[in-house]
Amino acid sequence: AYSMPFLGAYLADCVLGDYWSILLGSIVFYIPGLLLITLSTVPYLLGDEFNNAALSFGLLFLWPLGTGIVKSIVNVFGAKQFHPLLQSSLIESYYVAFYMTINIGALVGGVVVPLVAQHDVTLAYSYPMAMLCIGVLMFLLGTPRYVRQSPNLFSSSSSPTPPGKRRARGAYTGGGSDDETQTIPLATIFFISLLIVPFNIAYSQMATTFIIQGTVMAKGFGFIDASTMNNADALSVLF
Repeated sequence: AYSMPFLGAYLADCVLGDYWSILLGSIVFYIPGLLLITLSTVPYLLGDEFNNAALSFGLLFLWPLGTGIVKSIVNVFGAKQFHPLLQSSLIESYYVAFYMTINIGALVGGVVVPLVAQHDVTLAYSYPMAMLCIGVLMFLLGTPRYVRQSPNLFSSSSSPTPPGKRRARGAYTGGGSDDETQTIPLATIFFISLLIVPFNIAYSQMATTFIIQGTVMAKGFGFIDASTMNNADALSVLF
């Protein structure tokens, strides 16, 4: 999930464009991955014994691939709906609202899903899949209104954009004839991003650590279990 954003960025910029990359990640990988994980919780549905292969395929391949592709694009896609010069203040407000919404959703899901799972695991896993399907449907309903980029694999970065004209990729410029599009090689971004690998190694262990510690502890207030402890991340961001 932490490495797939590079694939999502490549698909969006060079192959499919932002819009179709989001749909590809959501419909082909993300939703099927969550569906397999959910179906694996239904006894005897995928075989007489627990189908570890189906769970591994959904949990270790489809879901990370889908979430990595979508997460690398969707926030930037939203920001591109604003004019970078005339609506720059709105872009800043959009990012604040976006990340607040993401963390509120993580907090609500982190509370509701563990509580429901104490009574019905299948129902608990069905909620995230249903919410994702609703989100994709809402995304599709907004299609006619989107500013959509086209892939730009072979375009030259040295050709100027006429003042006030909109570039084919969906970006705007209001400068004069000396304005040029500057690009940074993807390889450079990749090597810079390697610096966050140690952080992600530690960060990705937080959930596992909380759950391992929580399994040997009594429930707090009679209902707060180990899974609920994962909300510490969302709470730290929101408050």
